[in-house]
Amino acid sequence: MFKGIGVSPGIVIGRAFCLDHPELDIKPSLIRSSETEEEIDRFLNAVERAKAQLEEIKQKLADKDQEQIKIIEVHIMLLADSLLVEEVVNYIRKHKVSAEWALKQVIDRFKANLANAETDYLREREMDINQVGNVILRNLIGYKENPLDHLAEDVIVVAYDLSPSDAIQMSKERVIGFATDVGSKTSHSAIMAHSLGIPAVVGVNGLYASVETGDLLIVDGTEGVVIVNPSSDVLEVYLEKQRQYTYYENELLTLKDLPAVTRDGQKVSLVANVELLREIDLALKYGAEGIGLYRTEFLYMNRHDLPSEEEHCQVYRTLAERVAPNSAIIRTVDLGGDKILSPLDIA
Repeated sequence: MFKGIGVSPGIVIGRAFCLDHPELDIKPSLIRSSETEEEIDRFLNAVERAKAQLEEIKQKLADKDQEQIKIIEVHIMLLADSLLVEEVVNYIRKHKVSAEWALKQVIDRFKANLANAETDYLREREMDINQVGNVILRNLIGYKENPLDHLAEDVIVVAYDLSPSDAIQMSKERVIGFATDVGSKTSHSAIMAHSLGIPAVVGVNGLYASVETGDLLIVDGTEGVVIVNPSSDVLEVYLEKQRQYTYYENELLTLKDLPAVTRDGQKVSLVANVELLREIDLALKYGAEGIGLYRTEFLYMNRHDLPSEEEHCQVYRTLAERVAPNSAIIRTVDLGGDKILSPLDIA
């Protein structure tokens, strides 16, 4: 049994599909001095391809998932940052190594610095750096396979980490759950799980190395548990838990449209607090009569510029249109504590 962080509730039982991570197998490789400039050009070409790939993903997400678009935009900004590119180029020149190894060393150093940060927000930028590095690495090694595009049966995806591009490839009809080695309740993987509406557990240390494609898995997104190749007794227990969870959820759904009235006849309004637009439909699905609090500070996070007036207007318009004819209360920005503003580039 593996224990992690449940980020999307529910129980799924199915076969594992392990998402390949060729970037985890990069080994040191020396080059000749005469090959240095050619290797640097190969790296720079991989960076440009990565930018184009992320822009393409952003276009595919247009008008669909603003939260995922913001993540992609952060990754594009990281690729545009000269610091990462210059560090890798200098490493190739100094150590006469392959672009793959130089990039891995630089990314690992950046990740180590962020891993010791005091806040979850900064620690999660470690995942951003890692995912951006992986996009470049896959271009360098010529990795083009998109296995999630061609799933023939229902699977539970197991990965070290999931990038936004992985999420786009996921078919909700085939991916019934996922589990990753890294992640937190506010990580990109958690956002993906909520967007897809499937059970998920993240932060399961050592899981990826312990699972093979085809293994039978139980993923309990409520308790944050993953079980690999369960015994028949354990399987029976979780089949019953799954049945009870589904029954309980369906029973509650039958009550969602009933009026909320106290025993002494006073009607009350049940409304939802939300942080992201994607949460509105879920709130309404479960019977919310409007939005009692929309937290605007999330417009300012995971970015390096201020949201424009037009962006504010579009978000609030979408909010109002989705909850109409019910009301929505919008709270002005409230930063601090666990809500850390990204460094702004507004000089």
